[in-house]
Amino acid sequence: AFFRMPVAIRTIILATFIVFVIQMLGGQTLNNRAITYLGFDPSFPTFLTQPWRMITYLFLHGGFLHFLFNMLWLWWMGRSVEESIGPRSFTVLFLGSGIGGAFFHIALSFLYGANFVIGASGAVFGVMVAFAYMFPRVPIMLLFLPPIEARFVVAGLIALDVLFIGSGDGVARLVHLGGAGVG
Repeated sequence: AFFRMPVAIRTIILATFIVFVIQMLGGQTLNNRAITYLGFDPSFPTFLTQPWRMITYLFLHGGFLHFLFNMLWLWWMGRSVEESIGPRSFTVLFLGSGIGGAFFHIALSFLYGANFVIGASGAVFGVMVAFAYMFPRVPIMLLFLPPIEARFVVAGLIALDVLFIGSGDGVARLVHLGGAGVG
């Protein structure tokens, strides 16, 4: 089934999986160094002098569930989007949403703090918004809930991020919102 996935999603998931395995097998020291040098740091001099972090943070994850759910949402919603717009446009959407999320975090970090960010969530939110725009009435089955149209699921996830901005729960909600805005 892996080789039947659209090429851009397959490449993104494979690259993220390889980085995740290196993070987990490399030990705590390597993992901390990877996050320190490749995670996104929105503080003033760093984001200007190390712009590659706006892309590398997308491939780092903080744990198995973080990695799993980001890749599952990407696979679930990204397949239809990539099949509709093509791999090149999908890659631009994914990376653009991740970079847009980083810029949104920079813009509002003076209000909510300049914390390190890792994970593909901002880019995945951009893909989810694109899916909701392209296929708004497609039913999505969530655990213990009746089928809900894509537009309502995605709008609900965005609303949750807006509600919990600044909650201090360690979730990069500004990145999610910035990625969703670009998507």
